[in-house]
Amino acid sequence: MQDRKSKIVAKHAKGLEFLMKRIKLRRSSYGKLTGGAQNGVFTVEVVNDNNASHLKAKNIILATGSEARMIPGLEAGDRILTNIEILSLKDLPKSIVIVGAGAVGVESLRSTVRSIVM
Repeated sequence: MQDRKSKIVAKHAKGLEFLMKRIKLRRSSYGKLTGGAQNGVFTVEVVNDNNASHLKAKNIILATGSEARMIPGLEAGDRILTNIEILSLKDLPKSIVIVGAGAVGVESLRSTVRSIVM
């Protein structure tokens, strides 16, 4: 199952990369809208490799991603798992408690349940 997941992720990543190149979409490690649109054009401060530049665009995609938030004092390990560890498990756990109802917690639950059902 992990092998299948890895192949699907790689396929989708390559497909997305191809589409981004095809439409000349620029990806940045960090970007910030510098204000509202003026005449329908936004200005974005983009930072790549500690170099800042300003771009103007009519259309912008904000893909913020997600990150697991740990309970203070706890660290991910063998018994405490974030979404990253859950999606990399080789074997299903005998039992599991998922804390959180945000996108990361819900996706971890959905992936775990789907694995159990399959």
